Amino acid sequence: MSQKRAELDSPEVKKAIKETEALVSQMKTKGPSNFSPAYAHIEKAVTYYKNAGYDLDTLFPAKRGVARFKAAKTGEDYWNVFSKLLHEKICDPNGELVKLVDKGVKLTAPIVFTFMLASFNIPVAAISIIVGITAILVENGIQAYCKL
Repeated sequence: MSQKRAELDSPEVKKAIKETEALVSQMKTKGPSNFSPAYAHIEKAVTYYKNAGYDLDTLFPAKRGVARFKAAKTGEDYWNVFSKLLHEKICDPNGELVKLVDKGVKLTAPIVFTFMLASFNIPVAAISIIVGITAILVENGIQAYCKL
C-alpha cells in the first residue's frame, strides 16, 4: 500500500505534537522513568498500523530489524527495536539533536518530533507510533538515551 509522507506543517503533525506533549506530561505524573504510558501508546499505534493493512517493512531503513519488530508483542518490545535502529542517527555526535544538547537547548516534544519526521521520512499512517517514541526520548532525555 502506497503511503503519503508526513509534512511538517500538516494538521496531522500539529495534532501529533500536542499528543506527544500530553503523553510526556502523563509520564511525568507517573514518576521518573515510568514509560508505561508511552509503551501502551506505541503498542496501540503499531496495532492500528498493522490492522489498517500497512506493511511494517516500510518503517525500517534497509530492512534492518523487521524480523525482531514482527516478533514483538508489547509496546516495550517495539520501543526496544526502534531504540536500537534509531540510536545511530539520533546520537550522531555531529547530528542536529546532539549539537542542540551541547548548546544547552532544552529538547522539547516539538523539537524532537520534528527531528524524527525530518530524519526518518515517516509515513502519515505511522505518525502515532512516533508520538510514543518521541515522548520517551523527551522524558528520558537525549543525554541519557545517547549516554552523553
